Amino acid sequence: MRQCQICGKGSMMHGARKKLRGNYNPTVRTRRYPNLQK
Repeated sequence: MRQCQICGKGSMMHGARKKLRGNYNPTVRTRRYPNLQK
């Protein structure tokens, strides 16, 4: 896994939410990557 050399930030799992007229529907979990710009 890629990780920042300075701050140690790496990717993390993130669950998207679809809220349709008040119906809470957690969808599949996706991997979010940090913004690593030098």
